[in-house]
Amino acid sequence: ETPTSAPTLAPTESPTQNVLIPKSGACPDGYQVWDEDPLFCEPCPERQAGTLGNCVECGDGKEPSEDRSTCVLCGGDIIGVGGSCDIDCGDTDKISNELHTECVEAQAAESWYETSEFDAIISIL
Repeated sequence: ETPTSAPTLAPTESPTQNVLIPKSGACPDGYQVWDEDPLFCEPCPERQAGTLGNCVECGDGKEPSEDRSTCVLCGGDIIGVGGSCDIDCGDTDKISNELHTECVEAQAAESWYETSEFDAIISIL
């Protein structure tokens, strides 16, 4: 038998596992139509999320949710590039900016937050 890199057919709907599910109408959230057989759905690829069978790469500062149905903001002082949150700003003695796309000096971030809070308070008044 020839080895294959194709996902395994299994009765599950967990896109974090590399499995195919039979297609019934549109693919469920977190899945896309399998290129090799349009009667099956495969999980959205790494760094991607989607709904109704359409997967797209998550933008900078975001990564797929656990079920790969949506892109979520990186957490803590982690930044992300191209759908993967894997750069820890703490390793560089910096913190992430608000969009989690860049590590910045703590003073620069504090200044931004203070300005934003001030602007928010002024806009409420």
